[in-house]
Amino acid sequence: MDLLPIVNGRSCGDCTKCCEGHLRGDIKLSDGRESWIGQEEDGKLHPCGFLKIGEGCGAYAERPTIPCKVFKCDWLTNPDMPESFKPSNSGAIFSTRTVNGQTYTKIIEAGRNWTQKFYLGLFNITCQEEKTSHGGY
Repeated sequence: MDLLPIVNGRSCGDCTKCCEGHLRGDIKLSDGRESWIGQEEDGKLHPCGFLKIGEGCGAYAERPTIPCKVFKCDWLTNPDMPESFKPSNSGAIFSTRTVNGQTYTKIIEAGRNWTQKFYLGLFNITCQEEKTSHGGY
């Protein structure tokens, strides 16, 4: 299986957003233990049972290839993603995939630490680009 390379110098570190329940998957460890990640029926997040939030995987050596070893967010694999887009900083998981020849980036909300300042910053950049490319409003 071909795994995406991680950008030199980057690691998950204390970011555990993908394991906190923002993604979905069944976890079956090599030693037979099982857990799952995703949303409960009531909408609450169900983190992986092996997760130590803010630390990482409590069963790292036994973790399965799918989904644990295979999934890497764009921040880990795309050198153009700034530090502010690391999921633990942005509150979002960016994941670019190609399906049937179509490439898309999925943005998965990963916490409520998105701020108005972040949104306004993105809006301001977009507006400045529009103003420049169209000669103003």
